[in-house]
Amino acid sequence: MIGSGGWLRLPEEALLDAGIVDRATVTSREGVVELRPLGITRASVLMLPDIEGSAGAVVEVRNVTRSYSGDAALDAVTATFKPGQLTVVTGPSGSGKSTLLALVAGLDVPDEGEIVVDGVSLSRLSRDARARFRRDMIAFIGQSPGLTGFLSARENVELGLAIRGVEGIEAHERAIDALVAVGLGEHADRPADNLSAGQRERVAVARALAARTPVILADEPTSRVDVAQALTLGGLFSDIAHEHGTTFVCATHDAVLIGFADEDVQLRTRSPVESS
Repeated sequence: MIGSGGWLRLPEEALLDAGIVDRATVTSREGVVELRPLGITRASVLMLPDIEGSAGAVVEVRNVTRSYSGDAALDAVTATFKPGQLTVVTGPSGSGKSTLLALVAGLDVPDEGEIVVDGVSLSRLSRDARARFRRDMIAFIGQSPGLTGFLSARENVELGLAIRGVEGIEAHERAIDALVAVGLGEHADRPADNLSAGQRERVAVARALAARTPVILADEPTSRVDVAQALTLGGLFSDIAHEHGTTFVCATHDAVLIGFADEDVQLRTRSPVESS
């Protein structure tokens, strides 16, 4: 199937049979399609990190409004993000996608309405309590990878785990599993400053996966990767949601990532008439 982004989507069974997890060449000869893996193959990586215990949580956005300097970033938005699904939040620039994810992460609180995660209303928690709740329940992938340049990819993931109280051998194993899952196992000990922009983005994804939280939020996670890497990440996000029950929410413009989604929550900007 040809997707709206110009990419070719093939049945999962065909990819499994060909050992493909990353890139491939596709040729057609006399009606026969041949698949040849390039780079990473299924035999050389673990497709999913061991994230046992990360079953998701219901996230409810109830009639939420948030304004900055009198301008409404979100106006009476209602949505539900379900466990075991990859949900995308879409809409034009300025429609409030990043604002919505920040509210769900407990990084901000709404002016009206409430965000309820696993039955807990975030706006009723103190700032410190929200931070503790986020540590246990939510992993956030921001628009910037936020890595420490002189630390290796593995050390950056381990640092994120240390903040959550996971250290030693367990942190090391989680970090390696997550880096392998995003195709960076061979680069685990390279300093972040020596990685490409796309590789740094995948380290940020690995850091979130290693946390093994019930909810993972990602703000434009494929904006700095090519189409092949976007396909790999989209498939990984979908697998994490479906196979482990994680609540996975991505704000995105990317047609490739949208193609993997189970649900699409569409936001819109307010017209001048509505804003007056």
